Amino acid sequence: MSQVQTANLIDVFAANGLPSEYLSGKQIQERYNIGPATFWRWKKEDSALNFPQARFGDGVSARWALEDIIQWEIDNTKKQSRAIS
Repeated sequence: MSQVQTANLIDVFAANGLPSEYLSGKQIQERYNIGPATFWRWKKEDSALNFPQARFGDGVSARWALEDIIQWEIDNTKKQSRAIS
Protein backbone atom coordinates (compact mmCIF):
# COMPACT_ATOMS: atom_id res chain seq x y z
CA MET A 1 0.00 0.00 0.00
CA SER A 2 1.41 3.37 -0.95
CA GLN A 3 2.01 6.18 1.51
CA VAL A 4 -0.88 8.21 0.02
CA GLN A 5 -3.35 5.35 0.42
CA THR A 6 -2.24 4.75 4.02
CA ALA A 7 -2.67 8.42 4.89
CA ASN A 8 -6.16 8.40 3.40
CA LEU A 9 -7.17 5.37 5.46
CA ILE A 10 -5.92 7.10 8.61
CA ASP A 11 -7.96 10.18 7.70
CA VAL A 12 -11.06 8.00 7.26
CA PHE A 13 -10.51 6.38 10.67
CA ALA A 14 -10.01 9.75 12.34
CA ALA A 15 -13.05 11.29 10.63
CA ASN A 16 -15.20 8.48 12.00
CA GLY A 17 -13.82 8.78 15.52
CA LEU A 18 -11.91 5.50 15.26
CA PRO A 19 -8.31 4.92 16.34
CA SER A 20 -5.83 5.32 13.52
CA GLU A 21 -3.14 3.04 14.94
CA TYR A 22 -3.33 -0.46 16.37
CA LEU A 23 -0.71 -2.60 18.11
CA SER A 24 -0.30 -6.36 18.04
CA GLY A 25 0.44 -8.33 21.19
CA LYS A 26 4.06 -8.66 20.05
CA GLN A 27 4.36 -4.89 19.65
CA ILE A 28 2.94 -4.37 23.15
CA GLN A 29 5.41 -6.89 24.56
CA GLU A 30 8.24 -4.99 22.86
CA ARG A 31 6.89 -1.65 24.11
CA TYR A 32 7.10 -2.80 27.74
CA ASN A 33 9.96 -5.27 27.35
CA ILE A 34 7.91 -8.18 28.71
CA GLY A 35 7.51 -11.79 27.66
CA PRO A 36 4.39 -13.62 26.45
CA ALA A 37 3.55 -15.05 29.89
CA THR A 38 3.61 -11.61 31.52
CA PHE A 39 1.50 -10.16 28.72
CA TRP A 40 -1.00 -13.00 29.13
CA ARG A 41 -1.28 -12.20 32.86
CA TRP A 42 -1.75 -8.49 32.15
CA LYS A 43 -4.66 -9.07 29.78
CA LYS A 44 -6.54 -11.55 31.96
CA GLU A 45 -9.97 -10.08 32.74
CA ASP A 46 -9.52 -10.46 36.51
CA SER A 47 -6.10 -8.79 36.51
CA ALA A 48 -5.70 -5.87 38.92
CA LEU A 49 -3.88 -3.99 36.14
CA ASN A 50 -7.13 -3.50 34.22
CA PHE A 51 -5.33 -3.78 30.86
CA PRO A 52 -7.49 -2.64 27.92
CA GLN A 53 -9.35 -5.20 25.85
CA ALA A 54 -8.34 -5.79 22.25
CA ARG A 55 -10.48 -3.76 19.85
CA PHE A 56 -10.69 -6.63 17.38
CA GLY A 57 -9.28 -10.05 16.60
CA ASP A 58 -8.40 -12.92 18.88
CA GLY A 59 -5.18 -14.69 19.78
CA VAL A 60 -2.23 -13.61 17.63
CA SER A 61 -4.52 -11.55 15.38
CA ALA A 62 -5.81 -9.41 18.28
CA ARG A 63 -5.13 -5.69 18.02
CA TRP A 64 -5.19 -2.97 20.66
CA ALA A 65 -5.84 0.69 19.89
CA LEU A 66 -2.77 2.78 20.66
CA GLU A 67 -4.98 5.42 22.27
CA ASP A 68 -6.34 2.78 24.72
CA ILE A 69 -2.80 1.76 25.62
CA ILE A 70 -1.72 5.37 26.17
CA GLN A 71 -4.77 6.03 28.37
CA TRP A 72 -3.96 2.89 30.37
CA GLU A 73 -0.41 4.20 30.86
CA ILE A 74 -1.74 7.56 32.06
CA ASP A 75 -4.23 5.93 34.45
CA ASN A 76 -1.54 3.66 35.92
CA THR A 77 0.87 6.57 36.34
CA LYS A 78 -1.82 8.40 38.34
CA LYS A 79 -2.41 5.31 40.52
CA GLN A 80 1.31 4.95 41.20
CA SER A 81 1.75 8.62 42.09
CA ARG A 82 -1.18 8.45 44.55
CA ALA A 83 0.32 5.36 46.18
CA ILE A 84 3.65 7.10 46.64
CA SER A 85 2.24 10.31 48.15
